[in-house]
This record gives sequence, C-alpha cells and structure tokens, in this order.
Amino acid sequence: MTDALTYVYCLVADRKRPSTAKRPKGLPGLGPLRLVQVGAEALWLVAADAPKTRYDERAINERLRDLDWVSRVAVAHERVVESFLSSSAVLPMKLFTIFTSDARALDYIGSQQTKIAVALDRVTGHDEWGVRVAFERTAAVSSPVGAGFSRPSRADVASGFSRTFAK
Repeated sequence: MTDALTYVYCLVADRKRPSTAKRPKGLPGLGPLRLVQVGAEALWLVAADAPKTRYDERAINERLRDLDWVSRVAVAHERVVESFLSSSAVLPMKLFTIFTSDARALDYIGSQQTKIAVALDRVTGHDEWGVRVAFERTAAVSSPVGAGFSRPSRADVASGFSRTFAK
C-alpha cells in the first residue's frame, strides 16, 4: 500500500514468530496483518497498512460520531487481538493506535521499554478472563435474603475470592 500509515493492534511476546495465517481480517480498508519484529527480542507488533485517506486523524475524527462504524472497527480490532491470545503474552493497543511508519512505531515501543517489560512480566503465562453478571430484578427483589447464597468468610476474601453457591 503506498502512502500508508502503520496501524498497530497489539504487541505479542512468544518464543517463536507467530503466524498471521487464519487470523481475522481486521479493520475495514486496512492491508493484511503483518508482524514487525521489535529488536532482537521475541516481540512482534501485529500491524497493518492503513490508507491515510481513511485512517488519518482528520478522517477518524469525522467518523467518530458514527457509533455503528466505531462499533464495527472496535470489534474488528478486538478480534485480531484475541486471535493471538495463545501466545505467551499479548499487550493490546488502544483502538486507532496509528503511526506514520513502522520505524515510528518501533521508536515508540523503544521509548516505553520499561513499562512494556513490567506489563509483560505481569501477563506472561496468564489468561485474562472477563466475567459478566446479570440478574433478573424481579426475582432478585422477591427472593428471600440469603436464599442460595451465603456471605464469604474472611478466609475466602483474604487472597482472591472463591465461592461455592448452594442450590
């Protein structure tokens, strides 16, 4: 892609170079996923070429009011990041992390080396889980207090929280 910006999805750490085959397509209008190695380390930026006409600051700012578009690109960004979760560590970049070139992206990563090392130490070998809790308001209000649930003891709360719910 000529005259392109560098869109960065995430930073991936792994002993061997990850594959970009069979990954989600990514944001609309961007080039295919590619890896940019960070120095001699086993770190890669997951990137794609972004046409300036669609992804420069002015173009993005004009589209931010279109919540359907923002939603579509956010989901596409997240799908790419999630596709690398089998790696040793993944540090997602914010939506619309864009640089004028690969060299500028690498310069930025180099300037954040200490923060990145700390983050990688914290997440390497760990899985991230999200939990969504929903309840039916009518049932919650009409149920007797404590029905099927007991308060955790201090021992439960001291290190993490593990709970077994009675039926």
